[in-house]
Amino acid sequence: MPVTKDVILDLLPIYCAGEVTTDTRALVEEYLKKDAELATQAAAISRALRNVEIAAPRRGSPDADLRALDRVRSAVRLRGTLLGVSIFFTCLVFSFTFDSDGVYWSWVRFPLGAVIAGGVALVSWAGYFRLRRRLGV
Repeated sequence: MPVTKDVILDLLPIYCAGEVTTDTRALVEEYLKKDAELATQAAAISRALRNVEIAAPRRGSPDADLRALDRVRSAVRLRGTLLGVSIFFTCLVFSFTFDSDGVYWSWVRFPLGAVIAGGVALVSWAGYFRLRRRLGV
């Protein structure tokens, strides 16, 4: 089967990006020797790609990127945990107590427990909103 111009046009972007095998590179270069117009287009695409690479910000190493991703994942997990803890202790402050005398707010029967639960809830909410702002959510 002969190689057509359409096949070469499909291969041209990855050829210019340098992402092809040696056999594909040889095939495209052989065809470009025969078609001067397409060779000019390939050279223009290669120059444009080099300019984009020069203008693009430098990325960190893959290890640094993975460490950054792990830090973000940990922060998101912590945010979820803080939200759960905050809701739990907030609900605990406003919960009810049942006994033979009737139904009471928990903070009426156990004021120290309510103060402790309220303090934990406040600290948890503060940590949650601080972390949420830091994550940009």
